[in-house]
Amino acid sequence: MNSQRGYTIFDSLSFIVIFSVAVVGARYAYMNFGFVGGLAGAAIGGGIGLFLGRLPYAILSWSIQRYFKNKSSEVIRAYIHKGDHFVITHILLANLMVRGESIIDELPFVLDLMKSDSLNRRQHGWLAFRLSYPELLPKLNGYSPKDAAEKCRSIVSNALFEEETTARDKSVRQENPE
Repeated sequence: MNSQRGYTIFDSLSFIVIFSVAVVGARYAYMNFGFVGGLAGAAIGGGIGLFLGRLPYAILSWSIQRYFKNKSSEVIRAYIHKGDHFVITHILLANLMVRGESIIDELPFVLDLMKSDSLNRRQHGWLAFRLSYPELLPKLNGYSPKDAAEKCRSIVSNALFEEETTARDKSVRQENPE
């Protein structure tokens, strides 16, 4: 399990494949080479299972990156703010950062995810926040998306109110220059 992104269906799939291929490898090798062969077969099968088990995640990540590679920054920002794609917010923000784009205007959306009633949204918001705004992490000491929604809202609101307001004010000033 990758503790940076939480536990996903891909982790379950990987575990099942690793275990299954290790058992098949151990059984085959044990029948043909005895006890020591069974141990070696389990290790080799587990290694093959690890590769095969992580393949779906790698393919999905690659296809998402490929899909957004040729999209304009405005289109990517629209995907972020639409809200339906919150599970890939961290990938979309990374795509913008790789292009050298500022992502400060997306901070309010990420903070809203982190204050959501939905545990799933809070977890994805937390992932996006940790990966995209590491300089702000010390201000959220004690935040855990697994805590009650009210506690999450309180911690985020108290710790980051200045940054969120500054980002929104900056965004409004850019849209309405005087």
